[in-house]
Parts: sequence; structure tokens; C-alpha cells
Amino acid sequence: MTKTKRVEGNMKSRLFVSIAAILLGSCVISGCGGSGGSPSVSFSASSLTFGNEVEGSTSEPLLITITNSGTAPLTITNIAVSANFAETNTCGATLAAGANCAINVTLAPSTTGSVTGTFTVTDNAAGSPQTVSLKGTAVTPSTLTGLCSHFIGVGPCGWMGVQEPANVLLGSRL
Repeated sequence: MTKTKRVEGNMKSRLFVSIAAILLGSCVISGCGGSGGSPSVSFSASSLTFGNEVEGSTSEPLLITITNSGTAPLTITNIAVSANFAETNTCGATLAAGANCAINVTLAPSTTGSVTGTFTVTDNAAGSPQTVSLKGTAVTPSTLTGLCSHFIGVGPCGWMGVQEPANVLLGSRL
């Protein structure tokens, strides 16, 4: 239903009333077709800590989940990790409000010592880019050979270092 009201006065007043009627009648009541909200990013963790990882190898992945806790779609333009870390993810370019996606992060150190880095998501949410801190320790295989005195061989102990501790048996289990 359309209601028309005649407004008397000069041309400027008529124009002002017409614009106000359009804005108030169309935008406030019907919302003007906009999204009416904004995206908001939350992570399942604020940091990821890896244990010792042998230099030149790759750790088991640690999972982090991104959730769009806002009321509008989240547009993801980039997901990145610092050197010595790698990631794979299930995130697309857009994450609907209330939806989430998974990112697996691994430590793949190229040098020994303490390794720190950042997981970064660049998007259209306030505060972009968002980050999660990453840390771990890279060790040489010889650093772990001291553990061999506690194991009786079914693994690489003694001649190559311990690279797969799960493959050796404790002496008390024999």
C-alpha cells in the first residue's frame, strides 16, 4: 500500500521531506537490503605449542578451528604461517555466520633450537589480521639418543637415534 502526502513549501523543503521519507520508509523499515551485521573471528586456541621435533622432520598436526561468531559472512583473503611451520585447511573464501573451519598446523623445523612463529588469518572482520602464536623446539637426532639406555631394541635406538620412540619397547615389557 502506498500513501502519498502533499507537502507545501519551497522546493528545498520538498526535496528534504522526500529524501527523509525514502530513507526512513525504505531503509529503516525494510532494511535497504543490506546484511545488517558484521563478521567476527574467534579461534579455538590463542596459541599452539609443539613438543620437541627432530630438525628436518615434520610434527603431527595440531588442530585449530576458526569460527565466524558474527552475524555476516566472513571473507577470508589469506591464511599463512611463519617459516618452519606449515598448514592445511578446510576453509573456503567465505565462512557463513556461525560456521567454522579447521586448520591443521605442523612444525617442520629447518634449524635446531627454539622455534616461534605466527598463524595469521586476513579477512574482512574488525581487527584483521588475526593471529595465533606458534612455538616448539627443534632438536637434532643425537639429542634424543640418550633415551636409548632406557630401551631394549626394537627400533632405531643406538645406531640412528630415536626417531620413532613409539616403535621401541620398554625393558620391563620383555
